[in-house]
Amino acid sequence: MRIKKQVVCCMVTLLFPMALSACTHSQSPQIANELHFSLDGISDVTVSYDEEPITFFKAEGDELIIKEYMTENKSSYYASVTQKNDRIHVSEGRKPLFKDGFYRYVEVYLPASYQEALTITTTDGDIDLSGVELQLSGLYIDSTAGTVEINSARASDIHLSSTSGNL
Repeated sequence: MRIKKQVVCCMVTLLFPMALSACTHSQSPQIANELHFSLDGISDVTVSYDEEPITFFKAEGDELIIKEYMTENKSSYYASVTQKNDRIHVSEGRKPLFKDGFYRYVEVYLPASYQEALTITTTDGDIDLSGVELQLSGLYIDSTAGTVEINSARASDIHLSSTSGNL
């Protein structure tokens, strides 16, 4: 009996790293989730992710569009959305327990007609607003360690904050 236990333990020891490496193979991110929001009556949009890069683009129409690209497509990883009264809050969904090899990035298509408040937060992801001209009532950006890029922004209230990232 003792020999069988040792053999099983050896097999588990040898197979476990192989199983983990099979789970962590790297692939390129594909579009996994696309959200569309009417901005009629909305005065506050918040986009909040952890480590994911967030890039803003000018939307062709009047809808706010959020596109999430992921290396693993699971609905539990999709954005969490709260829409209450005049506010939309979009934040990251779950991540795999072993996130080696998992990568997600976000594209936000913001209509030029939207001129209300915009809040963007991230801990370790980059925020790229260089491809849009912003004319808002308020722009609030908080990044712990990522890089924030802005080319053109006008707002009566602007708050830019970074702990150790670049603005």
